[in-house]
Amino acid sequence: MRYSDAEDLAQLDARFAQMQALGCHDFALLFDDLPDRLPPLEVARFASFATAQCHVAHDCDGRRFYCGPSAGRPPKLRAEVRGLLANPNCELPLNDVRLRTLAEFARGGDPWDPRAAYP
Repeated sequence: MRYSDAEDLAQLDARFAQMQALGCHDFALLFDDLPDRLPPLEVARFASFATAQCHVAHDCDGRRFYCGPSAGRPPKLRAEVRGLLANPNCELPLNDVRLRTLAEFARGGDPWDPRAAYP
């Protein structure tokens, strides 16, 4: 993907619209397999991969972090899976509430209230 290319961004938006039309309303855009450096045309616009990715995935802005309780999982999910995946922030202190409430969710208890799960 070329982060600064309007056509690439339009194709990505079109793909999201296509998935929404099929009923998928929650997305994660993961930048896993990255080359070791930005292409020269991208370097002219972005200082780093993180800056380029924030241009595409706005919830990854390093100045904003989601650090509220883990929420949105129905309690009956516990009986259907063998584990839960956590994707914590790089900054350890910001993970406290999210990881503690995820642990409480995994431990069990109904009804599940994520805001009450953190002491």
